Amino acid sequence: MIGHLSPDVVFLDVNMPVLDGFDFLESVDSSKFKIVFVTAHEEHAIKAIKAKAVDYLLKPIDIKELQQTVKRLADHFKNNDNVITSVQNDKVILPASYGFTAINAEEIIRLEAEDCYTHIFTVNEKKITVSKTLKEIEEKVSDRLFFRVHKSHLINLRHIKDYSKLDGGCITMSDGVKIQVSRRKGSEFTEKYKEFIMKQ
Repeated sequence: MIGHLSPDVVFLDVNMPVLDGFDFLESVDSSKFKIVFVTAHEEHAIKAIKAKAVDYLLKPIDIKELQQTVKRLADHFKNNDNVITSVQNDKVILPASYGFTAINAEEIIRLEAEDCYTHIFTVNEKKITVSKTLKEIEEKVSDRLFFRVHKSHLINLRHIKDYSKLDGGCITMSDGVKIQVSRRKGSEFTEKYKEFIMKQ
């Protein structure tokens, strides 16, 4: 049902037949939705936090606690609208608690995935974290400037400082950070970068 309905939130019990809640999470891609654990056992709380749950509710459910959890979730989704890219002026608009931040795509050095979050590193050494997967952002930004060199890294081709083919391929970015190129992306990356340089 999760695969079919693509829910925003899953309220998940811990003690279930066949798989418990934690084993179940390991069997699905949980980066696509928020998790609220529902359990009669308070000792599961720490494990729920480690599983990156937004919240956990103790049985029997207290209606006020449930309302608070739903309000937190509603506020979260309200403050985290879709990442938008304007092709006309290469602006990347990122959600923020107060509204949004607009930055020039040229100013983004690289993007790094961490579970269902993405860290965005810019030229002014600012780090912006948004609750969007790297795949979601990759689908929005211009493929003229950005290339996914690794499952965890999306880079701005303009900010490449150095590339070494040793050890499978390693890129040094303008901020000095070294990023490994996945083996299956190696040849595609070199072709993409040649094409990028020729168009400059």
